[in-house]
Amino acid sequence: MNPYDILGVPPDADDGTVRGAYLEAIKRFPPEHHPERFAAISEAYQTLKDEQSRLRYTLFDVKAGVASPMEAVLRH
Repeated sequence: MNPYDILGVPPDADDGTVRGAYLEAIKRFPPEHHPERFAAISEAYQTLKDEQSRLRYTLFDVKAGVASPMEAVLRH
């Protein structure tokens, strides 16, 4: 699943927005009660945690929804 959808943030979200969404999500889905959901949230956060990580995801992950790295660059 798309990490932006998991965290509920738009593709143009900044570091603070991504971190805030992550913290809110792990409060709602703690690992003791929702281990699978918590794991998905943690993985999504690692993918999107900073600008460099988000760009790497957009450029190189086939699930990012871009046809080519050049398209990703043009979107940013």
